Amino acid sequence: MWLWAAAALMSLGSCRLHTLADGDYSLQVEEVLRDDCGLMNPPSDVQGAARLRTEGNWVSLSFLEPQLRLVGNYLENTEAMALDGSLSNASTVLRGRACMLDVITFHLDATTIDTHSFSGSMAINYVARQPDECTCNFWFRYRAEAIQ
Repeated sequence: MWLWAAAALMSLGSCRLHTLADGDYSLQVEEVLRDDCGLMNPPSDVQGAARLRTEGNWVSLSFLEPQLRLVGNYLENTEAMALDGSLSNASTVLRGRACMLDVITFHLDATTIDTHSFSGSMAINYVARQPDECTCNFWFRYRAEAIQ
């Protein structure tokens, strides 16, 4: 009996409330850190939209284009989070060339600014067995604002 009560109390401790509101966000690239893929050549106004959802310390960010869901968690006792995701057998244009990719991996770090915005960095790694031009990295800093 006491074991069940201890487990219940421990699970309550993990249901932390975070200040960042769930909902739809617009993400804007603020600074390109690495672009082996030629995605920002010529420079463009890269923007995306995603839906944020939190459950305790667990968090997910779902993009519509591409259809992708990043999952992760808030770091302990902070308003910072880390999320990861991947796509398999995807096609896209990299360095002006049509590429069939084995996998695209995504890693996003974020820190809450206020209840309706967050910012951080994102690393996207494109991997293909061949041709070599289709394996590259796109890393950037971004800012996300709630869509009203």
